[in-house]
Amino acid sequence: MEIYQNEEEQLEALKRWWKENGKAALTGVAMGILIIIAWHLWQDYRQDRQYQAAALYESLTQALNAKEESEKARAQALIERLRDDFSGTHYAHFATLFTAKQHTEQQDYTGARQTLERFFTEAPSELKDIARLRLARLSLASGEYEQGLQWLERSDPPPAPAFTSLIEELKGDLYLALDRVEEARTAYQTAQRQGSTSPLLSFKLDDVATPTQPE
Repeated sequence: MEIYQNEEEQLEALKRWWKENGKAALTGVAMGILIIIAWHLWQDYRQDRQYQAAALYESLTQALNAKEESEKARAQALIERLRDDFSGTHYAHFATLFTAKQHTEQQDYTGARQTLERFFTEAPSELKDIARLRLARLSLASGEYEQGLQWLERSDPPPAPAFTSLIEELKGDLYLALDRVEEARTAYQTAQRQGSTSPLLSFKLDDVATPTQPE
């Protein structure tokens, strides 16, 4: 009899708990299921966007490599679509780099600089070194050597190790353009120590080598 009474009490307690908390428990389970479904839908959406952006980028590279004049207009339309519809993806950032390259080829250095500066601001940290180098090369080409050095010496964010030798070699080019030969030599030597694979670096080092003193 004692067991029966305990079971009765347990059953009554369970009924009271369900009456008080059953609706909330069901709501919690339903919300959990909805969150899981929403998460998977979001992941599918992001993956689908990446596939679409990749396909557009592939079409863009084909259009840029084509010689037909009509393909240039198509390339521009693809660049704009990538930047407008897929902003935030690496493909959209690379499309911005193509825009800067077009400005440079047309000798529109102001447009190229503005595009690259926007790219530097918007791009994720792992792509900022590309903008840093291109802005410095643009400054070298347009005779704005001090401005080029300022871009290379920025530390926000610090350059990735893979780019440090490229940055140091370009610093050397800018120093040399300013006739600051010793600083150019130091930058070239630093690039060499950091494992530069530039085929021109040895020639640049020869050009700035310290003259040997006659005996």
